[in-house]
Amino acid sequence: MIIGFLTVLRQLHLPHRALNVLVAVGLCLSFGPDGVAQTCTATTPAQGTGANDDPYQISTPDELKWFRDNDNGINKHFKLTNNIDMSGCPWGGGKQEFKGVFDGSNYLIQNLNIEGSGAKIAFIRELAQGAVIKNLGLTNVDVTSTFNPANSNKDGFVGALVAESRGKIQDSFVTGTVQAAHTGSSNTDSMYAGGLVGWGLYTSTTSDAFFSGSVSGASYVGGLFGRLDNLLERAFAVGTVTGVYVGGLAGKTRIGGDDDKIINSYTNTQVDGTYAGGLIGQMELSEILRSQAFGDVVGSRQAGGLVARFDQDGKIYDSMAFGDVEVAYSGSCHAGGIAGYNDSSDPTIARTIATGTVSHASGGTCQDAERLGPIVSNSINTSHIPEAAFYVNAVPNGNTLGSESTLADLQLIATYENADPAWTSGKIEAVSDCSTPSTTANL
Repeated sequence: MIIGFLTVLRQLHLPHRALNVLVAVGLCLSFGPDGVAQTCTATTPAQGTGANDDPYQISTPDELKWFRDNDNGINKHFKLTNNIDMSGCPWGGGKQEFKGVFDGSNYLIQNLNIEGSGAKIAFIRELAQGAVIKNLGLTNVDVTSTFNPANSNKDGFVGALVAESRGKIQDSFVTGTVQAAHTGSSNTDSMYAGGLVGWGLYTSTTSDAFFSGSVSGASYVGGLFGRLDNLLERAFAVGTVTGVYVGGLAGKTRIGGDDDKIINSYTNTQVDGTYAGGLIGQMELSEILRSQAFGDVVGSRQAGGLVARFDQDGKIYDSMAFGDVEVAYSGSCHAGGIAGYNDSSDPTIARTIATGTVSHASGGTCQDAERLGPIVSNSINTSHIPEAAFYVNAVPNGNTLGSESTLADLQLIATYENADPAWTSGKIEAVSDCSTPSTTANL
């Protein structure tokens, strides 16, 4: 179910915006009865052979630990048969590699404590191409990576579910905290931290997934991904994200797979970093389609309601930012309601809306006022905005790229038809029932 522009705008007055979007996206998970067990000795599952039609059935912490430690099951099929409480059973740095299918069957793994000093830390460190995690919830996880990239001459990756994914993740979620003890560099020997995944590589796909909690401490930090190179759709993150390059969904995106897009996804996160974006910190050659950011964004150097900075020719279509954007640095800084800074040749921002404010922090100043704008900083020009970008709050002394409007006028189809430049014919649909998301709008 797709969220239409006009629908979401009309829902702004509702007290539970995040819930409205959650229902609209159609994410719905249910969970079965609790299992019981507190022991922590690896034990072969009592049922199943690991075959596709006879998966290993995991029902206790002992059996789950066997899944972690048994390399013979690396390419087998597993399924949970009840909720499993892992209190008192530390997970260490995670299962090294998995090539099979892990079906949570809509059950939970609760109270996982994942901690390690290796370069990859997660429930599963490496999810191979062709491997699948589905129908799984991890709740109240506590994930800590003590890996220091500066001492190892290589990158580090930490996520609650997977550190490095080449496979498929679907219908799964995590709640809890993920943190990296060492930041690493933003150029080489970097640290990537995500609520779900540290790095989603070019063959990875993730859909119908979410994270709720806090992610912090790395060079690249995202509510879902530290770095994302391929498809993410119908996903969201809620909570707080802090670091250097930070985004509500991903710290960094980079072209890699055949479908390097973020589609129909959203965040309600508080984002705080050196380079901070409501959805993405650093965006390279990827696309954002029909997505929204609701939380406030604070960046010391660069900040954007959706993207902190374009480093190559990224594209944003049919997306909205509702949070306030603030930049704090006293020297060279850039901020915009949609995007903060352009360090690429030809980004595209088409059919976007920003409803929050863009400002300096108290006492903060940029070298010139036009480095702030209601849509973009002055590093992006009108050639990068082929269809009108609308904003509600002008920036005092800032640039005026984009089209100023009001929330009331943004409810009217004529606003988009009469825009200069006008929105593409067929991309606008009036929604008569303000309380029901449109199922046909393709904005």
